[in-house]
Amino acid sequence: MPSKAQAAVEVRAVLDSVRQEIASGNKLSEADTRANFIDPILRAVGYIGIADIEREVYAKDTKEFLDYVLKIGGQPRIAVEAKALGKMLTDSDAAQVIQYCSILGIEWAVVTNAREWRLYHQFAQSDLAGKLLFNLDLVGWTSNQDFESLFEQLWLVSREAFEGSDGPHGWLRAQRGALP
Repeated sequence: MPSKAQAAVEVRAVLDSVRQEIASGNKLSEADTRANFIDPILRAVGYIGIADIEREVYAKDTKEFLDYVLKIGGQPRIAVEAKALGKMLTDSDAAQVIQYCSILGIEWAVVTNAREWRLYHQFAQSDLAGKLLFNLDLVGWTSNQDFESLFEQLWLVSREAFEGSDGPHGWLRAQRGALP
């Protein structure tokens, strides 16, 4: 598994490639977006092999396929729904991945088009907007400090973060502790 510093270098390189692709104006399919951008980001944050990542997971109740299930210690922890780079993410996309999580019993949900990264807490007792922890603009950073801030939030779904502090739960605990 790459170190956090190495992961940051790898993620930055992928996001630079995303920027270049956006600037080119090319239309990419979801499959190309996944292969060229989302898969490399997932690898960089520690999801390397078959034990860590399952692709095209069938959700029996919807008769549809979830793009990725990220596992820690063999347990499904994060559902990831991918969209094509040029597609704007919608509430319907988020509702889709939340529904998959509900069916499959997965707590955390991500919807991404390699330009945006939205993290949802499926178990939150709230409407869809209340389940959203954050929405990251993966290509909107303009300085090293901006990138480092972005990467710290992205790192919350890393394999290491789940193994060390239960992933986004640690962040949620810290946020609650910071509240008066």
